[in-house]
Amino acid sequence: ITIATVASGEITVAAPSITPAGGYFYKGIDTPVDVEIACATADAKIFYAVTTGEETPSFKEYTGKFQVAETCTVTAYAELSGVKSTESSAYFTIQEVQDVNSIDAFMALEDKTVARINHDLKVAFASTSKGEAYVTDGMSNRCLLVYSRDVIAAKEYKEGDVIAAGVVGTKTTYNGVAQLQYAVASTFADGVAGPAVEPWYISLNEITADHYNYFVTLKDVTLEGVSGSNATAKKGEATLALYNRYANDGVAYPSDLSTTYAVKGFLVLYKGAIQMYPIEFMVMSAVEGVEETTATIIPGVGTIYVNGANNATVYNAAGQ
Repeated sequence: ITIATVASGEITVAAPSITPAGGYFYKGIDTPVDVEIACATADAKIFYAVTTGEETPSFKEYTGKFQVAETCTVTAYAELSGVKSTESSAYFTIQEVQDVNSIDAFMALEDKTVARINHDLKVAFASTSKGEAYVTDGMSNRCLLVYSRDVIAAKEYKEGDVIAAGVVGTKTTYNGVAQLQYAVASTFADGVAGPAVEPWYISLNEITADHYNYFVTLKDVTLEGVSGSNATAKKGEATLALYNRYANDGVAYPSDLSTTYAVKGFLVLYKGAIQMYPIEFMVMSAVEGVEETTATIIPGVGTIYVNGANNATVYNAAGQ
């Protein structure tokens, strides 16, 4: 926007102000946009034009607020007694919003596509220090990383919170993995508390690069090479690199490296290789410490785990 005055003899005409001063808007969310123009010079008339390309502006007198619903430029000047001000301009970019019904569909979009996810999302983990959260739609094993410092910090989402359907953001790719950036804050509802998302139990030797963004628990691993943010999880000959991305959220490597652990976290890709962002370390004896008369059935990737002192009989939905 250009703000200036033009003087002729004793007449000074201020350039008009345009409100809002342009920016990015989302079709169907905050459009059409109400536009108002004002001039600080008393009795000056305002003239404006709306252009959508390279056409020559066709000015008309401003009589009150108007609306824009497409990408355009609003240009205006003021005039008093034949003296014109300099022109002011505001650029309005109206983004199309594509509708998808799942995280998988969102992740398949072209980069820079703005989309609305029409499904409730559940928070598996939120980091206020990083301004990001892993969310799931319950239809896929894969979580989506929502990266938005303003939204995640402002909403203070907690594990298990349900975010109502309709969130809007831009699909981007980082390290070869899709994520949601540039979240439209007005579309992110407050979280409704619910039970925590259960991770999948997986063994180190089952992990492949296709398991990126899975929320998992590594069972029965030892930790080696702990140095700063880095460590290695090991079981037999199988290993996995760990990176403590969430140290500022209270995640810390355990001091006792002689113990066997279950490690909960997110499998991610870094330079094409799979690794983990851990969020919790649990001593295996505590994980397996169930009463003799009980058993815990835990879903895994392509299998299930039965945690209990006695044998267990497992049936499918058909009772077989």
